[in-house]
Amino acid sequence: MIITSARMIKEQALIERHAEHRILRYFNGANPTHIARMNNQPVSCIVYDKKGTAIELQFGKICNERAWDKYQKQLGSPLELGVLTNNVGPIVCDVMQWVLDGGYSERYKYIKSKRARVMLRFACFVMVITHIVKCKHETHGFVDEWVENEVGKIITAQSYADEIHKATGHALKHGEDLAQAQEDIYHKYLSLLENRPHIPYMSLPALPEGVSDPLALPEDEGDEDD
Repeated sequence: MIITSARMIKEQALIERHAEHRILRYFNGANPTHIARMNNQPVSCIVYDKKGTAIELQFGKICNERAWDKYQKQLGSPLELGVLTNNVGPIVCDVMQWVLDGGYSERYKYIKSKRARVMLRFACFVMVITHIVKCKHETHGFVDEWVENEVGKIITAQSYADEIHKATGHALKHGEDLAQAQEDIYHKYLSLLENRPHIPYMSLPALPEGVSDPLALPEDEGDEDD
């Protein structure tokens, strides 16, 4: 019994490590729209309301903190965000259905086309991945040490991109020295990166026999042709 239990724990840890490695491509980017572009996903689409009026939907308007906060508030209990394996799919499907039902905004009720559903599905996926990754990062909940270090570097780079964006807007608005602001931010984040430890990459053993993709999403049966 003890041997079997120990083997199961070891296998579950390996499966979670595989999931952690896979999520890096869906977390690595300056912002959600950048992540969508790097994964060759649509970042905008057109839907039509009941009157036939065209409405443009944007990836970044779905995958953001406002949407996530609104989704969480309508839940009866807090989400389990400490694990990826077999957890991402159910949450993504629930978020997607909530959006389609108009929980976030009435305009998303008009999503019918395949392109719109693909964009929405990936936006929900990235949003869920982002918050699970941040939860694991904040609680030191990563099983894989290399992934934890990579996530730390990505978060630092994202903060750098965000601060540069804000500083640029502020400098242009108030006629301040943009070059000085950029240099100050650069040195700040360079020092943060230089102080990070180097964790060498190590390839993972194969998934246990018979184990499916730990990040798998259920089939979306609502697709319609454009």
